[in-house]
Amino acid sequence: MLIILFLLALPESVNFAMILANRAVPLFKIKEFKLAIDDLHASIQTGKYPTENVHKLYQRLATAHEHLQEYQKAIEMYRKQFDSMRSSSLLKSQKLQMKSDIEKSMARCKRCSGAQNFTTYQSDYPDSSSAEFPVYPKLHSQLPNASGMFIRWSKHDLNIID
Repeated sequence: MLIILFLLALPESVNFAMILANRAVPLFKIKEFKLAIDDLHASIQTGKYPTENVHKLYQRLATAHEHLQEYQKAIEMYRKQFDSMRSSSLLKSQKLQMKSDIEKSMARCKRCSGAQNFTTYQSDYPDSSSAEFPVYPKLHSQLPNASGMFIRWSKHDLNIID
């Protein structure tokens, strides 16, 4: 029986693409995200996975990248999910809900990506015995303002004593 299943799952077949995609699910559950990503990419690359369901693979890819804190890759996969969702057989209401979910997920990734860039190092802090007002030169180089634009900060902006 096992040999028959293997023969049905030749690399050029739809079955092989489905097996790879389905194998990614338990890998995901045991937190083997890199292996799941490999299987999902291989499934997509076969070109045999049903196009009306490819959006599911991109959603799994995006989620896996999020778990690995690879937020830019996750955003890219969410964009591909959105693009592939158009060829799905989902109802209009389902597509609208998925679009909303994708937008929320992308916003979360952008926030997390920005938080990763907000790093401080203990060595950047001046000696606490200093009589001068402390200057923190490497607190961070940019902060986003309300409109999403970046404001440049320098060490002089934080030094209030001349």
